[in-house]
Amino acid sequence: MSKQFIDGKFVESHSNETIEVLNPANNKLIGEVAKGNEQDVKDAVAGAVQAQKSWAAVNRVKRADIVLQLAAQLEQNKEEIARIYQQEQGKVYSAALGEVENST
Repeated sequence: MSKQFIDGKFVESHSNETIEVLNPANNKLIGEVAKGNEQDVKDAVAGAVQAQKSWAAVNRVKRADIVLQLAAQLEQNKEEIARIYQQEQGKVYSAALGEVENST
């Protein structure tokens, strides 16, 4: 079963259901994701509220360093991320790669 990332960990959905993810360009199945429900949303919001409190307590220099590390990871993995976008969104590779590059 596919899991959701809520409150810093992967957890089963309360619905115990999944949704098929199809490539819109060719209608091929590329995977399944957990189908969240109202309780999953409540759990995610509660986790986000707690995470925001922790994040706000981190000084701005450290926060900037974390964001720069994220940008470096995106740059390092941009081809793999672009291939996933390509399948998920039915885009040509160059457009998917451009989307990733524009996010760093």
